[in-house]
Amino acid sequence: HDKYYNEMSKHKKKVLSYVIIVGYLLTFSALAYISLIICVLSVLYSDFKISIVSKAIICTIISVLITYTLQSGQADKIYRLQNSLNDITDYKYTTSDLSGFAIASNMLIAKHGLIKSNFIGTGLRTHQQTYDETIYNLFHLNQVIIELNKEDAASLFIRIASEFGIPGILFIFFFVYNYRAKYNEANINIYVINRLSIIILLCYCLRSGGYLNSTLMLFSAI
Repeated sequence: HDKYYNEMSKHKKKVLSYVIIVGYLLTFSALAYISLIICVLSVLYSDFKISIVSKAIICTIISVLITYTLQSGQADKIYRLQNSLNDITDYKYTTSDLSGFAIASNMLIAKHGLIKSNFIGTGLRTHQQTYDETIYNLFHLNQVIIELNKEDAASLFIRIASEFGIPGILFIFFFVYNYRAKYNEANINIYVINRLSIIILLCYCLRSGGYLNSTLMLFSAI
């Protein structure tokens, strides 16, 4: 794959990049948009010679993404999540804020698991068991529309905290810090790819908690 990519023309590489960007846009996911914006800003921050036309296109895309996120239902999800965490017992969940319920409920389950295990975690693949034992002690029966994400905790950060406690969270930070590429003008491409991979990896961890997901393994390896 490396040999094929190196032999590609500059035009084909640009086309491939645009295809990837369009793929992100078509997800209509706030998290995908946020990761894309951070990645693009990260590249702009690096010492690259980018043409004025490319900068204009990039700034336009970022502006559109930010505007769409703020004016669409994506922003409402953030507000609803904040409200639900402020008053979890009386909050009325609907089908429009299931993401908020998934995150809020699993955060509280993880908190219960942390306290129960003295902050060292309940063990591998035990979050679902903690969920089943705790969910209806925290929420009214009519609040639990669906037992969302009880297998993967809706976020790898939440699941790691629940199953491996504080040591698990510290390991994530150690992993990112230890395997980050240091800036080197001779290897600028490796530095940028490594940094973009870290951004995608952390964004993935915010909203998906599967240990064996191909996205997690791919970007962890990179």
